[in-house]
Amino acid sequence: MNNITYILSQIFIIISYILLLFTYQSKSRKNILIFNFVSLIATGLSYAFLSAYSGLTMVFVAIIRNIIFYIDEKKNGKSIKNNTKDYIILAIL
Repeated sequence: MNNITYILSQIFIIISYILLLFTYQSKSRKNILIFNFVSLIATGLSYAFLSAYSGLTMVFVAIIRNIIFYIDEKKNGKSIKNNTKDYIILAIL
């Protein structure tokens, strides 16, 4: 059973890297967010199969960070300059 979980973790990490490639090639902010979100989920599944819970926790923090910034952008619109609130959220996360 150990070999199956290891193989599944490797499959999900390959999927994650492929999605990251699409993230870097994408032009739309919405597509970047979608590819990054799904990539983080695939990475989280890979860590879960490996029982790497500290890595899985880091993935959850990254997902929460992306959700916070997405909601802030939807609420306040796109901003070219970073404000103090952005730096505080980034420091906390």
